[in-house]
Amino acid sequence: MTPATAPAPLGELNVALHLDALYLLGDAVAVFNEIGVRLLPGFSADMSFNYRTGQWVLSDPEHVELNGFTPETAAAQFAEFVGEPLRAILGGYARRAYHALEPRHLGFVRGVLAQLLPGPLPLVPEPRPPLLDLGAVLQAYGSSLQAGPGPARLVFGAPAVPAARPADWQLVMVAVTFFVAGLNLTPWLLHVAACDPANEMAQLLGAMARGDLREPAWGGVLASLSGAHRRREKRLAQLARQPAPLAQLLGLLAGVYARAETPGQPYTELPVFRLLRAALAQLPRDDASALYEFTLAGILDGLDALAQQADAQGQTVASLTFAQLTQIGLQLLLERVAPPLTESWFSRVEARENAYSWRSLSPDGALDHQTVWQFANYAGSAAFAVRQHVAQLAPLFEQSTITNHLWTAVWRVLRQVRTALRLCEAVGRRSAPSSAAPEDPKSLALMLQHLLAHHQQLLKAVAAMIERSLQTEPRSTHWAPLIRSNKKTGQESPLMQELLACMAVHGTLASYGYGPEASQSLGKLIATLP
Repeated sequence: MTPATAPAPLGELNVALHLDALYLLGDAVAVFNEIGVRLLPGFSADMSFNYRTGQWVLSDPEHVELNGFTPETAAAQFAEFVGEPLRAILGGYARRAYHALEPRHLGFVRGVLAQLLPGPLPLVPEPRPPLLDLGAVLQAYGSSLQAGPGPARLVFGAPAVPAARPADWQLVMVAVTFFVAGLNLTPWLLHVAACDPANEMAQLLGAMARGDLREPAWGGVLASLSGAHRRREKRLAQLARQPAPLAQLLGLLAGVYARAETPGQPYTELPVFRLLRAALAQLPRDDASALYEFTLAGILDGLDALAQQADAQGQTVASLTFAQLTQIGLQLLLERVAPPLTESWFSRVEARENAYSWRSLSPDGALDHQTVWQFANYAGSAAFAVRQHVAQLAPLFEQSTITNHLWTAVWRVLRQVRTALRLCEAVGRRSAPSSAAPEDPKSLALMLQHLLAHHQQLLKAVAAMIERSLQTEPRSTHWAPLIRSNKKTGQESPLMQELLACMAVHGTLASYGYGPEASQSLGKLIATLP
């Protein structure tokens, strides 16, 4: 198929401005289908749109059939739509259906599209498929994650040769994942080497952990006589002949152990993501983008697996900590990856988040300070990643390379930040601020200030997205009321009210710290949230 005959993409970035809310309506239909509810033709009259949250809500159940959804009847839901509106709503539906319905009904998404759109079928950004199975690598070496109580760590069984030996790239990516996650990397590398004496990569990793690649301090004739020099040269030669990206990742690990004062302490004051970025910058330029994404994809898969395992063990704080690392890694990814891959990545992130138990944290539920603050840290990192994406897409929108913004990701993260603020307010309201938390009040004030800073920047990013939309022709976007003040009453726009309240809390914290004044100001901010 030539580019001239290729079908137009069916992603959110390709939806016309005046149809962006319809894309979100398609997303909502898939959510209803996920819980077994089928919407009957004409259902749009039963739905209302909340432009402050970017969500559709059911206002009248006239066109709803409970427990009526089946894959065979899915296409009939869209009988009232034709032309571009149909493409917009199907784009949103397909996006959500890929991670909500497709796993249960293989081939579902393309089957629905084939019934409603002429061929060839358009490209719909799918959630990025998993690359690295960290759990399988742990199992192969008789190891597991113990996420708590206390610091998360790896535990090991008796050394045994793995029945199914992981590939070299899997071993290396898992090692880098553990390094980024701050886990006990040295015992893991030594355990892998003990389990697999015939595997060259396992032995190379073990040599790094033992410090065998460093120049012996005593050197000279003694090193030559003992054979240490020859063993070191052999391992260095093995390291040098590795292909990309293994060479770069192994170089990262070798550098870490070269810096360590002792082989068991590779983490002391090491900025792990700065080191990871430096390693990725060394990838060959001829195919850097593909290798870059491949490498980070594997590491992010590993961090996701750690977050899921910690959550399954009921260790919410550890799960949030690992999940936050995936958001930081996503920031590195977005430095290179451009649309439509960004849509696939954000869809993947959302699918992962939906599976975590901490997704349902509520101000009305049982809360502890450590969980709340770690959720706030996660939301802040997610906000930074999505703002980075907004900045990346802005020039593409202005150049008409894309026709819309990725509102689904922006609203999802804004809801998380608002939830984090509500959790902070609730946990502070239930006890005296001076004694509510095990940490120092100054630390709590600093954490809340960081969250508020992310909130302010995210609100400004949303305003900028709306302004860009209003500057295009035709000037039609569903988000305009968010930034337009009421001229009759003189009342500020909803977005400005929220932003001003956020700035007020930030100022109160700067002046008084975390205390009664901050709690009162935070309560006023919560009152402005939708």
